[in-house]
Amino acid sequence: MLTVRIKACLHYCKDLLPTNLLTSFLISLTGMADGLSFWKTFSVSLVTAGAILSSYFYERRRGHRYYFFYNLGISRRVLYACAFLTDVLLAALVLVIKNNLQ
Repeated sequence: MLTVRIKACLHYCKDLLPTNLLTSFLISLTGMADGLSFWKTFSVSLVTAGAILSSYFYERRRGHRYYFFYNLGISRRVLYACAFLTDVLLAALVLVIKNNLQ
């Protein structure tokens, strides 16, 4: 049963990822125009603004899908925490790759 819950959380994160990446990319381009580092801005916005906006858009577009997670015994808090941890790991991975390529 635990693997089903983990797969469901990863499915939720996969649904949030395209919106999060696009939002973070646009924020990073705006920050780069102001003189900020693209990759640092991208990593920070991936965890903060991108995550919040992608969760909001998921709520608006696919709010009915929360019943699927509820039937598996997964609350919204758990889904948000799973998405946050995934975003933090992805942002850390981006920064590690960026620092190793220099």
